[in-house]
Amino acid sequence: MFRYILYSGIFLFLISGCSHRFEDNPYSYRTNNNGNYLENHQNDYPNETIYIKQMKLTKINFQKLEGWNKDNKKGSLEAFTRGCKKNRTINIKEICEEGNELHNSSPKNQEITRFFENYFIPYKIIDRDKDSSRGLVTGYYVPFLKGSLKKTKVYKYPIYAKPRDFRRPYLTHREIDKREIDAKVICWVDDRVERFFLHIQGSGMVKLRDGSIIGVGYAEKNGYSYTSIGTYIHRKFKVPLYKLSA
Repeated sequence: MFRYILYSGIFLFLISGCSHRFEDNPYSYRTNNNGNYLENHQNDYPNETIYIKQMKLTKINFQKLEGWNKDNKKGSLEAFTRGCKKNRTINIKEICEEGNELHNSSPKNQEITRFFENYFIPYKIIDRDKDSSRGLVTGYYVPFLKGSLKKTKVYKYPIYAKPRDFRRPYLTHREIDKREIDAKVICWVDDRVERFFLHIQGSGMVKLRDGSIIGVGYAEKNGYSYTSIGTYIHRKFKVPLYKLSA
């Protein structure tokens, strides 16, 4: 059995065994003389703490993950199998094949739970500087918007190319929204909120009315520091931080 690391039950992080620090390639695994992976178990990890930059990862038991036995893990399995389709420098073919087979069999939640427990190890993330498990973890996703090459009543929010008169600092988001700027419009989208999150992410995809898809990505920084809209909403409207992401 070959095990990997399950990041707090949410993020998958593939590494080899536990060590004090990663001096060599962390994506290399132990093999026998035939080139096959050695069978690993949780007890094969004598050092139960891993250090990665400002993070300290401490091995824990699956049963200590809050809601582990109750959570619906179908989405996690689907995300894992999608990741298997990517070209990777690590060979997890057999695990991917088993994951795909399980995904295609309309599995029960208990079966998915057993799959993750067989092949992954949970680690608790701790802030090394504060020695605390409380903190902010950010992730990345690709926004997918609907758009048009022509402005209409529906598609009326522009996505601009780099302004011709660009300088730093440039206009703020609010100033750009209130006026036309000297820039080519790449396309128009139907949702200003989704466009805002596209700005935050820095890149995304836009599906045009003819069914074609274009990719867009940020070309410059306006010179202002990033302000989390999630933090603003938390302070302004008292929404709990765990319900916010941006």
